Amino acid sequence: MTALPGEEYWLDQLQDPLAITSTDGVIVFVNRAWRRFCKDNGGDPDSGCVGVNYLEVCGSAPDHPDAAQVATGLRDVLSGAIESFSHEYPCHSATTMRWYNVSLFAFAGAEGRQAIISHRRLTGPTPATADLDHYRGRLEPVTGVANRFHLLERVERALSRGRRQGTGVVVVATNIRNFSALNATYGYRVGDVVLRELAGRLLNVFEDSGVVASMGGDKLMVLLRDVGDTTALQLSLMKISDALCSELNVQGERLRLRASLGVADCFACDTDACTLVGQAEVALRSAPDQPSGGIAYHSSSLQEVISLRTRLTAELNEALRTDQFELYLQPQVDSRTGTLVGAEALLRWNHPVRGLVSPADFIPAVEESGMASAVFAWVLEEACRILKLWRGRLHGAVSLNLSGSQLADADLAAAVIEALQRHNVPAGAVRLEVTEDSLIRDMDAAVTTLRQLAEAGVPTSIDDFGTGYSSLQYLARLPVDEIKIDRAFVQALPGRACDTALVQAMVNMAEAHDLRVVAEGVETDEQAWQVRRMGCSVIQGFLFGRPAPLADFEAAWLND
Repeated sequence: MTALPGEEYWLDQLQDPLAITSTDGVIVFVNRAWRRFCKDNGGDPDSGCVGVNYLEVCGSAPDHPDAAQVATGLRDVLSGAIESFSHEYPCHSATTMRWYNVSLFAFAGAEGRQAIISHRRLTGPTPATADLDHYRGRLEPVTGVANRFHLLERVERALSRGRRQGTGVVVVATNIRNFSALNATYGYRVGDVVLRELAGRLLNVFEDSGVVASMGGDKLMVLLRDVGDTTALQLSLMKISDALCSELNVQGERLRLRASLGVADCFACDTDACTLVGQAEVALRSAPDQPSGGIAYHSSSLQEVISLRTRLTAELNEALRTDQFELYLQPQVDSRTGTLVGAEALLRWNHPVRGLVSPADFIPAVEESGMASAVFAWVLEEACRILKLWRGRLHGAVSLNLSGSQLADADLAAAVIEALQRHNVPAGAVRLEVTEDSLIRDMDAAVTTLRQLAEAGVPTSIDDFGTGYSSLQYLARLPVDEIKIDRAFVQALPGRACDTALVQAMVNMAEAHDLRVVAEGVETDEQAWQVRRMGCSVIQGFLFGRPAPLADFEAAWLND
């Protein structure tokens, strides 16, 4: 059996019918969905047409223009004239028809230039008199589902129907938080296959009750029609989260993606399609980033959050100029003895009018304003000042958080080293924390920067570990010395056996690379006991102390 190199085992997990041809068009591999597809169309489900020349299959229907176009597309893909081909076609019965999309992709196989053939059902049954041309130009090419233009058209029709029947219309905007990392790790071809798989899952769930659309990139939307009440809505949202966050098998690795949902609904209200879709997109921007998927609902308060963020962005320069920022410190303790072994410095903003501004409000503003480097420079200077003040009293490092944009800055390592030397602070007294997602955005740049820091003696840590890929493929490349297991996993303890096993697997992975393990978000004695038993050497969380101003932290932890 021939398939993409090393990938035979995960192709059967895809719900789209998929076949692979040899260099001359002979089918050499089919997945489980293709065999079902073959059976539904009168073929042999056991062989699935393996050994049959697909060009001859298309040629056996000389009066079928769609078959002729697919044959031409396959010849062009195999010859190298084009890299891919896509075509929509109807599948008739006596009274109804379904629309399908066939996609052809070239790849370099062991025998030479081979092709992947994939069929996707685009719609459920529609009247046989429906005009296929009505849908041309309304489908997004990668996923084969509705594009924005088509979605808006269907939302407008659903709103009209909802007004007549008194039912609700809901638009759910989604995105995959770690999709850019998947593309960086496995390549865009695999990323496209994953997107098609996710869109297919949603189509299977909402074939009769909704519309699935692609807004480009990793952003998918679902239109839910005839929603009766909030209970029905919650059930549909659970189905969307399950479809997007269920495990995928990609190149032998089991990946669980993180999806965020933005929800806008219209129950007996007067609005239009553009407004409702826009509200869902606004809500998506405020959805929390959680391992199990975060959901945000559109409301006037969400609009206020966006407006506040815009105003805060405009006030950041003044905040830096007039010393409105402050560092709070949260203790990190030895899991066995409870003694202090370090602290994390967390930025706070004492606004002269608004008071203490929530980090959830101003940290995104820092990122969006392009001022992340300037703010981090202030944080670094303040941390150095504190370390000089506490010289000999704080045993361990103060951890500082880096954003993804800073990690890609070629001058970051030099700036950190210069500041430490200027303040006469030992390199090991500061630890820099980076998230998994920021690492994978530009792996080469991250490795270069982290290596420069390591060579200068500055330790680094992977923050929120477990929410991205936690993959040996990148962990082995990175010169880091610590991981911090994300609080969402720790707070699930004690819980199901699978939750415990997941945390234990992260600890084992870290130990295999000789990394220190910090458990974040520990709030109970039971959680502390669990992570200590699993092998976490450092604990951080409310059980031992909340982030506190400098004087309060000093009084609690550094009294001689």
